[in-house]
Amino acid sequence: MTSDQTTRLPPCSKCKGTQALDQDQYGAYLKCLNCGKQTQPGTQPDSDSAAGIHDGPSIHLIPDNGCNLAPSCLRCPFPECKHDRISASRSTAAKIRDKEMVHAIQEGLLTNKEAAEKYALSPKTVSRIFLRATLP
Repeated sequence: MTSDQTTRLPPCSKCKGTQALDQDQYGAYLKCLNCGKQTQPGTQPDSDSAAGIHDGPSIHLIPDNGCNLAPSCLRCPFPECKHDRISASRSTAAKIRDKEMVHAIQEGLLTNKEAAEKYALSPKTVSRIFLRATLP
């Protein structure tokens, strides 16, 4: 199978969850990502899924190419994915900037246009930040 092909896998017979194809020293197997149940590919499906009664999600194999830190996402040694991290320092700095800017606008010290120029933002972004801060 090439990396651009996808294969539909049946939902887990136990919880109807998403299954992924994995492999160990004994060969390939299906592993449910929700409940952890493992089954051999090609084994007899349960009667509901054989009859097409299940409403489980469509499952597609996605190549697990990892990143520059680990060769595989499923075997990554890190507890947190680098793609899930949010830059804490940037986020904190933006929150402080937004709070100062909203305060200055509320006190009448700056107009939206002046705030946009001072903080190097567009007037539309200043409006969005102000609305977000003042909504209940």
